[in-house]
Amino acid sequence: MNQAVTYFSQSSMVMLIGYLIYIFVYQKEGYFSFNRVYLLATLVAAIFLPMIPINIDRLFGNIPAMATVQYPMKTVNEILLGEVTIFADGNRINALTSIHWVSWISLIYLLGLLVGFLKLALRLIRLVRVIAMSEKQQHLGLIFVIMPDESPIFSFFHYVFISRDVLNSPNASQQIIEHEQQHALQLHSLDMFFAELVTVVFWFNPFSYLLKNNMRENHEFMADEAVLTQHPDAVYYRMLLINHSSIVENQLLTHNFSYSLLKRRLFMMKNVKNPVRMVAKLLWIFIGSALALVACSGPSEKEGSSPQDEYYTNSLVSIDKDSVLVQTSMHPDEGYVVFLVSLGKERRTQLKLYDEYGKLIKTFMGDIWGPGTYGITWKSSSGENLPAGTYTYLLTADDIQQTGVFSYNTQKTEKLPDAEIFTVVEQMPDYPGGMKDLMSYLSSNIHYPEQAKKDSIAGRVFINFIIEKDGSVSNVKVLRGIGSGCDEEAVRVVSSMPKWKPGIQNGEAVRVSYNIPIKFALH
Repeated sequence: MNQAVTYFSQSSMVMLIGYLIYIFVYQKEGYFSFNRVYLLATLVAAIFLPMIPINIDRLFGNIPAMATVQYPMKTVNEILLGEVTIFADGNRINALTSIHWVSWISLIYLLGLLVGFLKLALRLIRLVRVIAMSEKQQHLGLIFVIMPDESPIFSFFHYVFISRDVLNSPNASQQIIEHEQQHALQLHSLDMFFAELVTVVFWFNPFSYLLKNNMRENHEFMADEAVLTQHPDAVYYRMLLINHSSIVENQLLTHNFSYSLLKRRLFMMKNVKNPVRMVAKLLWIFIGSALALVACSGPSEKEGSSPQDEYYTNSLVSIDKDSVLVQTSMHPDEGYVVFLVSLGKERRTQLKLYDEYGKLIKTFMGDIWGPGTYGITWKSSSGENLPAGTYTYLLTADDIQQTGVFSYNTQKTEKLPDAEIFTVVEQMPDYPGGMKDLMSYLSSNIHYPEQAKKDSIAGRVFINFIIEKDGSVSNVKVLRGIGSGCDEEAVRVVSSMPKWKPGIQNGEAVRVSYNIPIKFALH
């Protein structure tokens, strides 16, 4: 979802930049063919530019070197499972089945998209029906669809919708027909159909409608200019427009003699082109392009990075392309912690680190990162050992968020080989029935403690546990709790889980550590 929000936000920025430059720089110039290309290019850029990964550093050649390292992991103590939410009123949801607010936003957008496509389809069907049921005459490469008297005059591709009295009027018909013929020859309806599709997809964006209206207006200027080139009597042509302009726009997909555009069209007919001024204004193309690139770019440098942060790639872990994984590697004897962030595909990624009081300590990454596993070394800027304590991290990778807790102990510990605990192995442990059944088990068996309800206690309890070589659950402990019985309830249910299928490394069953967040919510 975050990726979609980023895309639409960047597209809106490109449209805004293009629209403002057009309104204040190019709209009043008489170079209508240039304006046509500019407006089309703005819509095309708004669609495709946000899809291209853009990094300002790379554009200017400031690419930090990144070495590929096979980094030996020491004690990696966590893999985060999906969050389970327990409500005080007895309702239970989990990370696999909950309907998040982003789902409602997605649903609203899809409904708007569906309505837009239906309206467009109905307008096309209505045009086809009018064409099929009306009398038609063919002349000068155009098909004239005979409409009732007093009907507005409009065109769609090579169809001209015109009343019989206007068509048979020799004084009015020639220049009107030539005007509509210019729309057909210059394929203006193709531009408008493309603009209509853009407004359907970006139905929530007002700038898509404004750009479409600018495009329709510019088409009228282009047709007027072509007619006046052949018939220099501008006074007569202006009177013709006044007499045959329609107050009602018959079809938004078509070009018509619209009264709402009349004043602007009359003004542009008197406009005098200034080539020198126009050449000078071309500079705004480069300014607008630069602004659009900045709007669609990630941060110019990795947020929160410093000389003490070390980024490198690691090939020890491979995950599915739709997955994200965070691990921590403790190095108390050297005084630093390593985060291993594994991405299955390119994502805009940010890792935030908080202390036990929820205060933000540091922000890592903060840019678009390709698939792979990235090691991030966190150490003190003063060269001293990191303080012992409990820390929380929040990883945001496009529409995925993972929260975890780890405890950092500065005391050196020795582990026997038989007691080695893994977090990533060749074959990860499996809960009977899969992750969906695990979430269902937890949400069905964890009960909101009465004391917590009485004390109005809510929050997340982070539980760490180990899947033993025989698949049993052991060493269940609270990494961070909220009290009032919630911690004990979470430990009770996790401890009573049935046996898992154990993890396998080098053909042998091994011990594997997991973390799971359990959220207690009053409402």
